[in-house]
Amino acid sequence: MKSTDMALILLAAGRSRRFGYADKLMADLGGRPLGLHVAQCVSEMRWRQKLAVVASDGLRDGLMALGFETVTPASDAGIGDNLALAARQVNSATGVLVCLADMPFVPLTHIKALLSALGDGITIAVSAAGDAKVPPVAFSATHIATLRGLSGDQGARRILISAAVQTVILDAAADELFDIDTVVDMKRARERFR
Repeated sequence: MKSTDMALILLAAGRSRRFGYADKLMADLGGRPLGLHVAQCVSEMRWRQKLAVVASDGLRDGLMALGFETVTPASDAGIGDNLALAARQVNSATGVLVCLADMPFVPLTHIKALLSALGDGITIAVSAAGDAKVPPVAFSATHIATLRGLSGDQGARRILISAAVQTVILDAAADELFDIDTVVDMKRARERFR
């Protein structure tokens, strides 16, 4: 599928409990906020629609400067609630790509491979590092209604494990799909930037 026909959903409103009290997505990584790295990467492609679920005003300004429409989640929302909130804003797209803002090293080549994998009966393309299935994930339009009905902290996991779903798994290096959850993770990410 072509990105120009698809919606991009960036989830950038997690509670970051394991990171401590600081706003993880606003933490400096290589001279810009962590939460803008993957946003900048995927913004190199043209999308039918770019949506971000974001709680931080500072991050919201940066995302809007990159052309994202932003929506604000409820304070007690889980990842499923946030994904549903964004999916309800999607208008006439052939599918959606879901990314997490705390994954700064996802390469554009991997994003393009996920989109290319959709079609010919394949309705979901999911990333994997070893045995772990992780975002980013590309969904065809057949799953948008289900995404709109998600809730809680499960995200799209129930869609991914459905026996009726035709899924392709695209492997990537673990360091490309590395997500930053803790201060130790951030330290590793900063060392990679040096």
